[in-house]
Amino acid sequence: MNTMPVSTDNTKEHPGPVARWWAHEHRVIEEITLASILALVLIGIAITNISPIESYRYWIAMIVLFATAGLIIGAVRARRDLKSIPRVMLDQIVHWGATLTVVVIVYMMLNAGRLNYEAAGLVVLLLLGLAMFLDGYYRVGWRFSLLGILVVLMALGAAYLTAFVWPILILGAVIWPLTIMAEIYLTHHKDKKERTGQATGSPKQV
Repeated sequence: MNTMPVSTDNTKEHPGPVARWWAHEHRVIEEITLASILALVLIGIAITNISPIESYRYWIAMIVLFATAGLIIGAVRARRDLKSIPRVMLDQIVHWGATLTVVVIVYMMLNAGRLNYEAAGLVVLLLLGLAMFLDGYYRVGWRFSLLGILVVLMALGAAYLTAFVWPILILGAVIWPLTIMAEIYLTHHKDKKERTGQATGSPKQV
């Protein structure tokens, strides 16, 4: 009569939620990219506050950099979620290419005298915020969308408030650590659900 080996190694402890979140593939690249975007947004807030007339040039340059960041994070997420990387790249190129085309049209209107520098800067900000929000919602992730909302709030603050920079800086400084905590929780919940599903779905040995 064969006895079933019911040996499960309980000596190994599962790593904590922070360790599991950090251990995900390409997590370092993703976090450095998102942190760099946040830093560039905060720099842009200061530039817009100091010189709103000239800030549009900065945000036009940022569209190219943020598009590159979207391509990087989109490829990382697609690889992690087992999606087609070429399809995600094509979607990103179309999305940011359309955004850049509209920004070029805004620049043409500026040169034609239909817009002034300050209005052009606000329009470019709104376009950038919308592009980031949609890119985050459909491909890159909700934290990228949150940065897009921050850019839109900055455009609203620049249009209606005289001292808008500090509230937005404080908001960004407070919300960003909360997003990391939320991401860790969501990753932990997903991993726990997958482990539970594997444990309940594994066939019993007799």
